[in-house]
Amino acid sequence: MTKNVIFPREARDKHIVGTIYLSFTFSADSKVQDIKVLKRLGGGIEEATVRALKECTAPADAKTGITYVIPLSFNLVDPIGKPIPHLPGEQNVPTLQGNQVPLKAIIISAAIPPK
Repeated sequence: MTKNVIFPREARDKHIVGTIYLSFTFSADSKVQDIKVLKRLGGGIEEATVRALKECTAPADAKTGITYVIPLSFNLVDPIGKPIPHLPGEQNVPTLQGNQVPLKAIIISAAIPPK
């Protein structure tokens, strides 16, 4: 999925970083469906992520009828590769509901061009 997510220019220009959370299910024919954004950052990040998630297919061991929750961290790095810290207060993690299964976090980084 990380190959398909493009860090939106608006988010890079505004230095929007942090973690979004998405929930989704897999259909019987291995497609991603019922995508919901549980935590937003703005700057076009959610739209880019939903587009990329729609292109994914279920892994062989995925179960249908289960809602998966995935955190995606968007980070910026300076021209020498040093991470730019997240803004305070961005760590609001959504509470899992009923049959939601947490997945490992995915990290998407983009470089900030030198000034």
